[in-house]
Amino acid sequence: MKSKIKKYLTILAILPFLYSCEHETLPTYSGIDNIYFNSYDPVRLNDFPKFLTVKSGSDSINTLFSSVKFGYDPVIKTDSVISLMVKVLGSVTDYDRPVNFILSDSWSSAQLGKDIELLTDRSFVPAGSITGNIYIKLHNSEWLNDNEHIATLRLAENEFFKTDYTRTRFTSINRDEKFMSTQFLVQFDSMNETPNLWAHSTYGTRITNFFGTYSRVKFATMCEVLPGCTREYFTYEPDEDPQTVFLERFPTGLMTGWARGFYLYLLYYEEINGEPLLDENGEEVKNGVYQL
Repeated sequence: MKSKIKKYLTILAILPFLYSCEHETLPTYSGIDNIYFNSYDPVRLNDFPKFLTVKSGSDSINTLFSSVKFGYDPVIKTDSVISLMVKVLGSVTDYDRPVNFILSDSWSSAQLGKDIELLTDRSFVPAGSITGNIYIKLHNSEWLNDNEHIATLRLAENEFFKTDYTRTRFTSINRDEKFMSTQFLVQFDSMNETPNLWAHSTYGTRITNFFGTYSRVKFATMCEVLPGCTREYFTYEPDEDPQTVFLERFPTGLMTGWARGFYLYLLYYEEINGEPLLDENGEEVKNGVYQL
């Protein structure tokens, strides 16, 4: 009995040391709160953020990247307000905490006030939360029809947050890659090039049979009036098989329904406006041969 009690007391005595050894290797928070871009949550962009290695001379850095395509939005759209999610490494407070951020001149072609606005008055981490958003407004222009702008945003320190936190992401076995978690690169343009599935030599022909020849105005209008029609829906990634993507996304029933709906919209447009819808070249927007 005494030996059992002795063993029990010995275990109790070493438990604090075991607990200390177990936790001393774990990352812990200490000091002033840090803030960074949270790459694992969706942002209000045309796609999810991706990782990109940006090079400028001898410098290169891994950063978060995403794009805004004005050309695929409704034709009348002149600007776009987007949000980027940020996250706090640190404490939760019972008050809102403003987030400071800047446009990096050395990594940006967009000009502050002309091409982009930083909506700092709307950018904060709300009380009771460790996540928040920063907001920017991107301006559309005719120049963007054939060109693109890059806006590189960097979080900046203020009285509430530091910005010296570097994150890593898993890339392959036994390899983690560091990236600047306080920088986010946004590319934006109004170029409305033909999505690659529509431009495909085989499957693009079938899409054209239903919707007619591609044009910027036509596709922007389709995305506006047809439920579920987006640029991404007509695009396949380099590592995807175009045949598989086409067969999964474009069954005959969907194609027929979309074509019929778009045909009826064009009739409605002409009735309301007294003239047919014209594309960017001044030609009438028409459906394909399978609209009925």
